[in-house]
Amino acid sequence: MTRPADPGRIAPIRFNPLHPENPVGLALPPTIWAGHFLIVYVITAIACEKRVHDAAPLGVPLLPAAVTLVTVAALAGIAGLILLSWRRFRPVRDAGHLVQERDIARSAPARHRFLALTTLLLGLLSAVATLMVALPAYWVPACL
Repeated sequence: MTRPADPGRIAPIRFNPLHPENPVGLALPPTIWAGHFLIVYVITAIACEKRVHDAAPLGVPLLPAAVTLVTVAALAGIAGLILLSWRRFRPVRDAGHLVQERDIARSAPARHRFLALTTLLLGLLSAVATLMVALPAYWVPACL
């Protein structure tokens, strides 16, 4: 026999950075960009140290191919977060008038609007920054 749930007991909250109420989701696109930045420069440093930056097995330059692979993965993650934040922004885009609401329950749509729009804009900025990190791998010699 199970006991009924105690109405005064607060249910445990699981950590989910993608939950609409969680502001940690704001940091995900810049975190992906920072990880991409780190991986690209570590790959380049290792390739220069091992003197394989000019290697081209099967006619494909190794270093630009590795940078392309990492960049595509990072852009896919950022694009997924941009799409998610756009889907969250659309239903609440007209909630700007609720920003000054004193009742927390009534101001929730304005809070969701802020988090979704900010995540969307940070995602776009992170996507541009990711492309800017990847471009020198194609135009500038890796090891000088």
